Amino acid sequence: MSLGHICVVGDGLAGNMFARRLLTYLPQAQITVFGADTAPAYNRVLLPDVLAGRTDRSLLALPTPEGPGLRLRTGARVSRIDRAAKTVTTASGDSEHYDTLVLATGANPVLPALTGLRDPSGPGGLREGVHTLRTLADLDGLRPAALAAHRAVVIGGGLLGVQCARALISLGPKVELLHQGPHLLDHRIDDVAGAILARTLRGHGVEVHTECRVRGVITADGVADGPGPARGVRLADGVTLDCDLVLFACGAAPASAPAVAAGLAVRPSTGGVIVDDWLRTVTDTAVYAIGDCAAPISGAWPGLAAPALAQAEFLAARLAGRPTRTPRYQGAGSVIRLGGDGLDLAVLDAHEPLERPRTVRLVDPVAGTYRSVTVGGGRLLGSVLVGDVSAAAHLSHLLTRPGPLPADPLDLLIAPVKGSHP
Repeated sequence: MSLGHICVVGDGLAGNMFARRLLTYLPQAQITVFGADTAPAYNRVLLPDVLAGRTDRSLLALPTPEGPGLRLRTGARVSRIDRAAKTVTTASGDSEHYDTLVLATGANPVLPALTGLRDPSGPGGLREGVHTLRTLADLDGLRPAALAAHRAVVIGGGLLGVQCARALISLGPKVELLHQGPHLLDHRIDDVAGAILARTLRGHGVEVHTECRVRGVITADGVADGPGPARGVRLADGVTLDCDLVLFACGAAPASAPAVAAGLAVRPSTGGVIVDDWLRTVTDTAVYAIGDCAAPISGAWPGLAAPALAQAEFLAARLAGRPTRTPRYQGAGSVIRLGGDGLDLAVLDAHEPLERPRTVRLVDPVAGTYRSVTVGGGRLLGSVLVGDVSAAAHLSHLLTRPGPLPADPLDLLIAPVKGSHP
């Protein structure tokens, strides 16, 4: 396969990994990587920990790809793809020809259709006091605001919302976490685990509200359409929560605007660029997509780091003509870990749905611990650990490198499997 000049749009986890792995296989490859951020590639997963001060900012940096044919273009947001001419054009008007195009544009924060989010006197940006956390620029605006805030409201009780609530409470303001679902992380854990997680957060001072719908952001005058910074959040039942910082953590949507404009097929429900089992777009054989911006023909991929990295590795090996673990990309398991400050959580998922899997649980409400494993077809399919994550490393090994399981799955939560990874 002749790759010619490869353009990679996006230098996040997926784009960075793809470029590094391809240059490992093909050191002379001609690659241009476009990154919208002015900073070199960094790990967004660690942003909440940097916000809290638990991780030094310098540790965000990802390894830099190296090769004589590599060009890294930071601060170069690709705004147009011309598939007929095989060119990509940046917002500043610079164009680059490609023979092979890899889209790794990631995702953008979802902002719900609420009143008062935007500054009515400006060009449509967020109102003062309203924040998201997706980029270094977001971090640079959020951290000083959090240090000066008295009350903060986090909207969204998924993984990022929980991380941000925990980070903000450590910086000084009182924090309320609002989630419209029945319990925290309701797409990943059950109600019992969610209740224990909420109780743990409350023990750290975070007020948690579930089944809570937000109507909009208001100013000091109690209006949503007037000028001025955010001074409160109004709920659907009419209750107003006073605050001087609002952080939206309502998920993310594929950043696929240039792909849509170029006529590439996207999934209507999510906006993800549709790819086949080789991560090639179903519209154009010269264009591939990996990471958060990509969507399989059927099913769904989780917007997490591990699958994005697995896709980058698979595509780099395949384009370089190297062997892959499977002839077609078949998904990858994921491991979510939160730790420190007394909040311990691990969620493992093989993302392999099977009929009638078996789940066993060990719950200790007094100790505030929840442990579960799900098995099926002789494999570990998933695990949720809250409060006690001592088995996480052992279970992660079984998830990624399947081995023999005990006859009683409960033994996975009580003692390691003999002869398995420690």
